[in-house]
Amino acid sequence: MAPGLILAWALRQAAAPQALRFDDTVFGPRRMLRCTWFTTFENSRFHDCRDVDSPVLRAGEAASIRCLPKQCARLDGAARRWSGGKRGEPPTGFYTVRFVGRVAADRHAPRFLGDGTRTILVETVTAVRRAD
Repeated sequence: MAPGLILAWALRQAAAPQALRFDDTVFGPRRMLRCTWFTTFENSRFHDCRDVDSPVLRAGEAASIRCLPKQCARLDGAARRWSGGKRGEPPTGFYTVRFVGRVAADRHAPRFLGDGTRTILVETVTAVRRAD
């Protein structure tokens, strides 16, 4: 193969979005996301997720949440600080969350009441605040 073709192939491979398989789900490329997180003692899901360019969920669609190790604990801990609830009680309400994450390639049927039809993987939580 000619050196120019090898270089072109290598650059294309480096620029290609990298998928990730996590817990038997295929997720798309890593991106910076901002979502509204709704949480109660029973349910937890993302709404109104956007990357820097556009929405990543359809209007009215919700996403189930998966996290890399320790990231759900970071999300929960930050929400507990904002909620002002009693120690040991789960946070409740709506929060604006910024994080590095990935959106599942496929939609799924809701598995229980309050479940989303997409799944979003949280890789690194960068900011959490109570939604206005």
